[in-house]
Amino acid sequence: MNSKTSTPEFGTLRQIFWPIHSFEMKKFIPMFLMFGCVNLNYSLLRLTKDTLVVNAAATGAAVLPYLKLWCTTPAAILFTIIYIKLASVLSRKNLFYAAMLPFLIFFLVFPYLLYPNIDVLHPSTSASWLLHYLPSGLHGLVEVYKNWTFSLFYVVAELWGSICLSTLFWGCVNEVTKVTEAKRFYGFLGIGANIPLLFVGGTVEKILSLGDWETSLKVLMTLCLGVGIVVIALYWYLNNIVMEDPRFKLTAVKKKKKKVKMGFGESLKLLSSSKYLACLAFMVLAYGVSVNLVEISWKQYVKDLFAGDQKGYLQFTSNWMTYTGVASLVFMLFGTSNSLRILGWGKTALITPIVLFCASAIFFGNLLFPDVVMGLLGALSLSPLFIACWVGGFHNTFGKSSKYSFFDPTKEIAYIPLDEHTKKTGKAAIDGVGGRLGKSGGAAINMLFIGLLGSVDAITSYVAFVCLAVVGLWIVAVKVLNKEFVSLTTEIESREKPLVTAAQTITSGKKLFPKLTEAEESR
Repeated sequence: MNSKTSTPEFGTLRQIFWPIHSFEMKKFIPMFLMFGCVNLNYSLLRLTKDTLVVNAAATGAAVLPYLKLWCTTPAAILFTIIYIKLASVLSRKNLFYAAMLPFLIFFLVFPYLLYPNIDVLHPSTSASWLLHYLPSGLHGLVEVYKNWTFSLFYVVAELWGSICLSTLFWGCVNEVTKVTEAKRFYGFLGIGANIPLLFVGGTVEKILSLGDWETSLKVLMTLCLGVGIVVIALYWYLNNIVMEDPRFKLTAVKKKKKKVKMGFGESLKLLSSSKYLACLAFMVLAYGVSVNLVEISWKQYVKDLFAGDQKGYLQFTSNWMTYTGVASLVFMLFGTSNSLRILGWGKTALITPIVLFCASAIFFGNLLFPDVVMGLLGALSLSPLFIACWVGGFHNTFGKSSKYSFFDPTKEIAYIPLDEHTKKTGKAAIDGVGGRLGKSGGAAINMLFIGLLGSVDAITSYVAFVCLAVVGLWIVAVKVLNKEFVSLTTEIESREKPLVTAAQTITSGKKLFPKLTEAEESR
């Protein structure tokens, strides 16, 4: 047999470090750029939403649990209900465009219509009356009402992450990618998502230098609008030009079934009836809870450090976004794809919860034992507040970079072996609601403890225990899901293997298909 033909898919040095073949670049590059654009917008929106809300509210970061629980979760559920209904009447392509349109409209309306009129639109008088008569435990909710345009911005920014990033982008990619391609593509797709993060800090700094806060906000939102239009253009190109190439036709063509209309309640019932989807949903939920429990405290300390300076707050957090991009790229270039091939899905999926467990333990340890930390770092003449902000920044950086590099690829690969019906409804429910319930669960825990104990500082020990316990259960869910995943993928690969063997036999001793990947292409 020709030696080239019998070479394993990842047998050469080039395939180890860059396993994507030349002819596949036509398919890979649009997905790469699309992921980068979606994540760039998500990064800018996340930075801006926190800057607006945390600095406007008298309660600071304590307002965030109320926003997550009472605003973002209902909005995500409503959006998911609408999305599922539209999925039963619109084509896959038109569904993507319909879901993107509200975001693009908001990017235009907020900076040019809502923000310039906040003095008129924000109900300061009635909010002051409510703050005076309502108990302190509800003051966070009053702040949500008082600054309702900022609260709306926060909700839209959060929905961009759960809808555009998780549901729309990954839904598109999973529709056009095979399992064999995903193992090679997904780790490197993450590079495209994180390259923009390298420039977020510099971009924000440049925008902030253009004028006052209102001018900077207009430039930021106009940039988000332009990037959103580019995302739509890339989606159109991928689906209407690239996928028309016969080399990229999917091998497993299933019989066309009638569209099943599934309501929101039925999609949740699907999660409860499937151990596979239930474990996947808990992974998403656990990430949201654990990260949110830390972020509330961290953002409060950053607010205190900058004492209401919006530009200083935004610049500090955007710098950590850049550090996250650097860490993510390092993980992706040297870890993601190789870990999937060498360690397998299960061990790769365990990396993120292990990193978050260690980072959370360090963050909460710094808050609970400040005397020990100051004894170790006292020679550096740093304030406890400054140390808390930097330790929280490191948690944010390594938590998010491990998510982008290991959690997201493994989560998305887990959807691929599922049948089309389960994949579509299960993914919409998990990403559209599971992620929101994760964040709202963390918000509810924070809100409960703040209501009982009075402040972010007072709840630290309780939040630390809950956070570490949730991450521990996450690790258990990964181990259970791995058994199911291995069983499904083994069955699929056993069906595909005879096709590969036949192609190798036909091309033995010939130059027609010098590489196995071109044999795959012929399928």
